[in-house]
Amino acid sequence: MDNLPLHPAIVHLPLGLIIFAPILSLLFLFYFKDLVNFKRNWLIVVFLHLFVMGGALVAKKTGEIEEERVEKIIGHHEIHEHEEKAEFFIVLSIVFFLVSGAVLAPNKTAVRKGLQYTLLLGQLGLIAVGINVGHSGGEMVFSQGKLNVGGEIAKPTGQAEEGREDHDD
Repeated sequence: MDNLPLHPAIVHLPLGLIIFAPILSLLFLFYFKDLVNFKRNWLIVVFLHLFVMGGALVAKKTGEIEEERVEKIIGHHEIHEHEEKAEFFIVLSIVFFLVSGAVLAPNKTAVRKGLQYTLLLGQLGLIAVGINVGHSGGEMVFSQGKLNVGGEIAKPTGQAEEGREDHDD
C-alpha cells in the first residue's frame, strides 16, 4: 500500500469539487438579495474555488513526481497531452478563483450579477475541461491496458490483449 501513487487520489479533489460550484452559484444568483449576507456567504464559493485551484496545483505536482516512472510504460506523447489539458484546467481554475473573489468587490448589483453569470458560465466550462482531463488520465490507466490503478505495469488478460491487438496503429 505504501507504493500506491498519490496522483490518482489527489486529482479527484478538484474534479469532484468543481461540480458543486455552479449549483452554489445558482443559489446565490437567485436566493441572496441582501448584500451583507450575500458577501459573507459568498465566501463559500470563493473558498470552493480556492480548494479547486489548490487541488489542481497539488495534482500537477504529484503528476510531475510520478511522470518519469509512468512515462516508461505509457510513453511521452500521451502523458504530454494529459499534462497540457491539466495545465489548461489549472489556468482556468486560477482565473475563476479570481473572478469568484471579484464578485465581492462591486456594490452595484448589476456589476455583481454580471460577474456571477460570467463565473457560472466559466464553471460549466471548467467542468467540461475537467472531464476532458479526467478522461485522458483514465484512458492511460484503463483503456490502453498498460497500467493498473497503482501505476504499475498491468498483467494483460486475454480480453485486454485482444483489445490491444485491434487498436495497434
